[in-house]
Amino acid sequence: MKNNEVEENKNKEKKVKNKKKIYILILILVLVLIISFIGWWLYPTQEAEKPHTPPEVEEGSMEDLPLPFPFPTYELLVDNHPIQPEENLDVFESSNIIYDGNDTYYRNELDDWKLYVLHNGDQEPKIVIDEAVYFMAKVEQKILYTQSNELGIYMIDTDGSNKEKITDDSSHQFIVQGSWVYYVNASDHHKLTKVKLDGTDKVVLSEDEIHSFLIQDNWIYYVNRSNELNLYKMKTDGTSKLLVIRDSVTNIKMLDDWIYYLSENNIYKANPDGMDLDIVSNEYIQFFQISEGWIYYRTEGVGGNLWRMQLDGTNKEQISISGYDLDFIEIWDEWVFYYSAFLNKELYILDENSKKISEKDVSNLFVHNGWVFYLDNNDFNKLYKMELNGENVRNIVDSSVTEYDIYEEKIYYRNAMDENKLYETDLLGGNNVSVIDQRLLQYEIYNDQLYFIEDNEQQRLFQFDLKTKQLTKITDEQVTQFYILDERIFYTSQEGSNIVDLDGSNLLKLTSGYLENPKILDDWIYYVGYDEHENLYRINLDGSEQTKLTTINKNNYIILNDWIYYIEDWKLHKIMLDGSEKIKISDQSVSLLLSIENDWIYASSSLSASPVSVYTTVFKVKTNGRSYEELINGYIEDLEITEKGILFTENQESYRTFKVKIDGSNESVLFTPTP
Repeated sequence: MKNNEVEENKNKEKKVKNKKKIYILILILVLVLIISFIGWWLYPTQEAEKPHTPPEVEEGSMEDLPLPFPFPTYELLVDNHPIQPEENLDVFESSNIIYDGNDTYYRNELDDWKLYVLHNGDQEPKIVIDEAVYFMAKVEQKILYTQSNELGIYMIDTDGSNKEKITDDSSHQFIVQGSWVYYVNASDHHKLTKVKLDGTDKVVLSEDEIHSFLIQDNWIYYVNRSNELNLYKMKTDGTSKLLVIRDSVTNIKMLDDWIYYLSENNIYKANPDGMDLDIVSNEYIQFFQISEGWIYYRTEGVGGNLWRMQLDGTNKEQISISGYDLDFIEIWDEWVFYYSAFLNKELYILDENSKKISEKDVSNLFVHNGWVFYLDNNDFNKLYKMELNGENVRNIVDSSVTEYDIYEEKIYYRNAMDENKLYETDLLGGNNVSVIDQRLLQYEIYNDQLYFIEDNEQQRLFQFDLKTKQLTKITDEQVTQFYILDERIFYTSQEGSNIVDLDGSNLLKLTSGYLENPKILDDWIYYVGYDEHENLYRINLDGSEQTKLTTINKNNYIILNDWIYYIEDWKLHKIMLDGSEKIKISDQSVSLLLSIENDWIYASSSLSASPVSVYTTVFKVKTNGRSYEELINGYIEDLEITEKGILFTENQESYRTFKVKIDGSNESVLFTPTP
């Protein structure tokens, strides 16, 4: 009996030991699988990749992931693709200007954009390539470039000799790293491609459609047009594709392991894996560059000139006033280069005969009590005034001004030297003080009250009493624009267009659509709204009887007596207040309706002569269309109709490439030919 028990106990012990061995073996296998998976995740190899997943499946899987979240994709690589990327190599990006401390290579706008070089100390530049050049990069003693009128990426010596074609593909951006040229192939659906400098071993790195890219060490960061301009990265051999930032991204730069990028014209920064996202600036910025701890940028609200701020968005300062609407910014060592159309807008008055009253570059004309107020663009947009004959010129505001109004014998202006905050001064420039600490997106002064949209993400509408300094919130809605008419505020938000009393009471929703340029007559509101086209509407003050009156080319119309005067099919028309009896006044082409005085309609027609210059004809025509008279012809920028005549500026345009020190000093045109 005992022997049987002993034998049974031995069998039990044996079974337990066997189970332990099995458990240990399973545990070891699990650990091996986990370690293998982690290794595959972090260091994917060509052999470990799965077959290519169809685009619709890939995109669907991306949408399901929380963000930001890096993930691998599985793209089949071509056979001749190198497995190991080149490491720690210098990167040369294509640009508009090349400056190496001694020589400046640039596209000469005065000679059909051919490539020139200006040697240090020389007075005259020398031609390098007798062809129009688009982008270029200098690698040792070679220049790589693309042309404006031909396909291909080319390479030449710096003296213009030994021209070679690297590839027949067209490209708007390329980067050289080591022996490879990486480029966006516009000839093949903007796929990211690379080719050796000798033109061999062409490789398609990604099937995605690329907007732009940069290279940092062994990684390519690129904006993916195939997926809503999200930012991706992949190794320089095309492997390890990762989603970095799910946002609409443009204008990417990298500095000190931070990604800086534009999204909806605001600058953000994030670390290379897309984490730690933060906003740097919420100004309306069009493009930027980074150098020596500063962001250099062009923004819409300050006349399109060159500004800079520190990497955290502080200490904004204007460093250039030359030109108009910068086209690019390139930074080399201590110099900032940029290309611009330089406009010198001289001031004229048309009375008995047209005469010039100022040779200064002026803008933002305003006539008040016999004085012409204006911004001097050659003097950092400072505010001046002078008499209508051009005499007795006086400086009123000694700061850069972006916008100003005159109310109750005071000037209210945005001070560009203080984040565009609102200031006030008297008509002589005395008692210059800040009005309110908030930044204003839009403002209007009415009955001693300042109404404004705050310049931040909330964009709420406020009222500020200029005398008591009391601040009152009108609405919590995100307001895009507003108008003050007939003791009421009309404002548009994401929910539609509304009307409210000046103190914020009696809110009434007028329409779910957009409302521009409203006018009130009797019990009706006339306004421009949008459907498939711009249309002129009217609606009752209680929100009833909304009626489409006619289509319209611009939100520019005038109500006079029983008629509405407006532009349709770029011709002057008039229509009765109820939308009946539409009449075409003139077959003359018209782009802007200016005013109606003594049965004369004053209007203008324009023809674009360049991206920044418009040839304009100002004319007047009788309201019945029977008489027509041209008043002004020229490149007109500003126009003000007064009792003593028509004030206008006419620009003399010339394209130039400028350079300025990074601190804003020593600004000059890169090259001006001697007469």
